[in-house]
Amino acid sequence: MTDLLDFFTSRVQSQYFSGFPIYQSAEGAFYGEYMKIRLFSRFDELGDGQALASLVGLTALGTPIEPATLYRLSPTSQSAAVLDRFIRSIHLLNFLQQPTRYQPLYLGVSSALIDEVHGEHGRTFRDILQRLDLDGHPFGIVLPDELAAAPARRRQIAANYRRHGFLVAVYDAAGGIAPLAE
Repeated sequence: MTDLLDFFTSRVQSQYFSGFPIYQSAEGAFYGEYMKIRLFSRFDELGDGQALASLVGLTALGTPIEPATLYRLSPTSQSAAVLDRFIRSIHLLNFLQQPTRYQPLYLGVSSALIDEVHGEHGRTFRDILQRLDLDGHPFGIVLPDELAAAPARRRQIAANYRRHGFLVAVYDAAGGIAPLAE
């Protein structure tokens, strides 16, 4: 194991994801495993030093799996919320080993997490960032498209994330992201 993975395991994984294994590929990238599906990070540059982290899921046969399908495989809503945080933590591990760190890095949250967490969105992830000594780095949260149908709820959830120090964005029609106005 690398020093970074040891650090992550002692500070975060043992607290939040003890049943979710994390590995490092021969190329040095970190990936997780959930129900025999490998979970990798992809960083898409957005310009101005910003990036969006995305999930790449592969079955044991190497077949891509969509994130929505992955969440539907979760046996309970609680494990879906934990899976969402685990995926974002894999992105953080890969972010930490980037030669150039994006400012900010945006991370999507799933509808499964939004449905499971009823208040204080962002509190647990803020704790994870603090445990990794990343509290001062700017991170953004990209809300799921499904919240567009419930604008009052979307505003409340966005306010929760902002209260915990996150930038908040939504996906735009061009496949990028756009800041969500307060």
